[in-house]
Amino acid sequence: MKQINIITHNGLFHSDEVFAVAFLKHLFKEEILNISRTRDESLLQIAKADKHSYVLDLGGEYNAEMLNFDHHQDHYKGELSSFGLLIENLSQKQIISVFKYPQAFEYFKQQLVKPIDKWDNNTENVIQIAASNHIYSLQRIISAYNQSIPFGVKQEEAFAQAVSFAETIIKKEIYAAKEVHFEKLMCERYQADGHISINNKKAISKVFFSGFKGWAKQKGLRYMLIPVPNEELQNDYLVFSTKPAKYKLPIAANSYFRHKAGFIILFKSHENALQYFEKL
Repeated sequence: MKQINIITHNGLFHSDEVFAVAFLKHLFKEEILNISRTRDESLLQIAKADKHSYVLDLGGEYNAEMLNFDHHQDHYKGELSSFGLLIENLSQKQIISVFKYPQAFEYFKQQLVKPIDKWDNNTENVIQIAASNHIYSLQRIISAYNQSIPFGVKQEEAFAQAVSFAETIIKKEIYAAKEVHFEKLMCERYQADGHISINNKKAISKVFFSGFKGWAKQKGLRYMLIPVPNEELQNDYLVFSTKPAKYKLPIAANSYFRHKAGFIILFKSHENALQYFEKL
């Protein structure tokens, strides 16, 4: 085991350094991690000069070779946060599987990294837009861990709790990103084997796969019919609209659930689902 040093600022914490620390914890789970939250200038200078110490969200320098990942300095003109800078650097080394598959990495960035980058930099006024639309974001959840007095033992405990929460999210998003990659390969095989048929921007699948919504949108489809497992380990049948604002699914008397937004409708019978689907 080797020791990995991680330095970030003390006081109030935000989603970018929390997720950066959490990602390093996930990456180096077999190593000994020494995580310090400080603004002590002498300790900071030692860490910045050490090629084996990660300096996150403070220090006034972005130098990937020295593992310095700050984005607040005037001479950094990019739109990444400390989390985005860290991921950009680590992805080039392809040290975990999600970085090895372009589609999986793009999914991971779009789902988790870019939203955190945009929030931390308030790109396109995202914070004000979220507030005016009453959106309680992942970033607000992280901020809620902060204590009223952001120093001392309770604040450090809160930071550790926030990092633990973030690490859980990271694991889930890495898993989802890898699913996107492998499901694309599976869908190509399903099409070749005749398990998925596409006609007139409509697809019928004989098999369930969890990424069917994203796949249907990527294919430019309007509608999709797919079996979905139920609690009795049997199949129900779901019809899905990729653009409900334009192709809203109508009400059907023999369905057992339809979302009022008109993007999904569920049937117990394949025959009923197919009859409904063919009329779309």
